[in-house]
Amino acid sequence: MLFADADGVAVANLITTIILAILTATYVVYTGRLVLAQTDPCVIVYAENDESRPSILLVIIKNVGNGIACNVRFELSEPFFRAFGLSPGSETPPDYLPGGAFIDGIPILQAGGTRKIVWGQYAGLKKVLGERFIRIKCQFERMDQSEIALSPPKSTECILELASFAHQDIVDPDGARQSAKVLEKIADILAKQLS
Repeated sequence: MLFADADGVAVANLITTIILAILTATYVVYTGRLVLAQTDPCVIVYAENDESRPSILLVIIKNVGNGIACNVRFELSEPFFRAFGLSPGSETPPDYLPGGAFIDGIPILQAGGTRKIVWGQYAGLKKVLGERFIRIKCQFERMDQSEIALSPPKSTECILELASFAHQDIVDPDGARQSAKVLEKIADILAKQLS
């Protein structure tokens, strides 16, 4: 009977050891994935106002991940264009770009790296885009630093929309630049009066 109890304890220890080995292996796999995810690139596209020219909208391509994005390519739901105009009636015809990041891609985009592309002004963009938005699929690969190899392609999907920019304040926030412009005008007036 003593040996039967010892066999039962040994079997219980074996089962417990197997379960712990499986849990440990699972933990190692998930930890490895988590560490790898912390070095993955993630490329997104969005629109924002240009800080130095508030009436201009920019399209920003940004790697918000912690790894280097390689062979960045884009699929757009419609061709990328620029259009200008501050008010209805002042719009210019759209200018479809023949090259650049959306056409040619980006070979390498470092972590935190950006590309800024002038999109245009609200009235001109609204005339062309109306209520539609542009869908953008970003495809990219992660460079494996240890082997200098590329991972399988990853992708994100983004939307360029215009509606949220309606009725915004487009005053230049840079008081120093505004002051410099006023001082320049004063200097021009004084120069004309003294000559």
